[in-house]
Amino acid sequence: MTDLVYEKNWPHIRFYCSIAIIQFMPFCVYCGSELRDNDKFCIACGKPRLVKSSPAAKEDTRKTAPFTQKEPPKEPEQDTGKMSEKKSEKPEEKSEKAGKKGEEEKESKEGGKEVSEILEPDITESAAGGNYELPPSVREQIEIRMEIELLKVKKKKVADKIEDITKLLDEPDYELDIKFRDDVNTKIKAIRQIKADLEEEEKKLTGQLDPSFPLVSLPTRIRVMKDQIDELKTNYKFHKVEKDVFEQLNTEYIDKLKKDMKEHANLIVGLKTWQTRLKAERLEMEREIKLSKARYKSKEISKERFEEKRDEFEYQISKIEGKIKVMQQFL
Repeated sequence: MTDLVYEKNWPHIRFYCSIAIIQFMPFCVYCGSELRDNDKFCIACGKPRLVKSSPAAKEDTRKTAPFTQKEPPKEPEQDTGKMSEKKSEKPEEKSEKAGKKGEEEKESKEGGKEVSEILEPDITESAAGGNYELPPSVREQIEIRMEIELLKVKKKKVADKIEDITKLLDEPDYELDIKFRDDVNTKIKAIRQIKADLEEEEKKLTGQLDPSFPLVSLPTRIRVMKDQIDELKTNYKFHKVEKDVFEQLNTEYIDKLKKDMKEHANLIVGLKTWQTRLKAERLEMEREIKLSKARYKSKEISKERFEEKRDEFEYQISKIEGKIKVMQQFL
């Protein structure tokens, strides 16, 4: 009976014996030859050495003898009172951190908005009204500046003529021919008188310029107000200004800035509307010059009449271009 049981269970016995040999005996499991510690193959049979850390041996052990695996040691239970205190502390800490973070975010939003983010929608709406007409006082100031610009062009032409005439002073005829000399002196005197008149007129127009002209003063005020808002915001972030003071001043500055930017945007719209009309007038005059030329070519008008009309229209076009140039300074 014992032999029968032994024979029946021989494969299992041999397996467990092999495991024991692998774990405790430095022998080859195939031929039984002795192995050294650093041998990876059997010297006698040439088969690989099976060691305890072999993945195949571990896998076979798990499959055939799961009852040999040890259960992981259980951690000692802590006092339930301490655990509950720790658990209750964590949500409180999280809620406090969340509250602080929320306050910081709120403060940063209150003091961190850029001026362009606050004002851009309002200014866009105000400037989208279409054909805004300039106030008479603003239009008058722009026309004065246009006249000054035209006077500068005339003064330059007069200066060029004076330069050309003064070259005649070096001519030999100036010393020899009395009539020629008187002629040159008369021309120089007349041109210098024209230059003096232009300078006097320019001085008179310059005295009519308004120092508080909106298209000049508003951009300066807007820039200064933006700098004040940025400075206030920076001081608030560094806790140099109290919250209630910051809110009051910030609201005050923003209101002033909105008002100035809205007024400036409307003036720009009116200026562009006026500029568009002037460009249309220029195109119409250029067309009239072409029509006059065609009338002259078809013998409807004389050459003198054509040149007269052409010079008149070209002068008007030069004035319009001077006005457009002045407007461009404020756009």
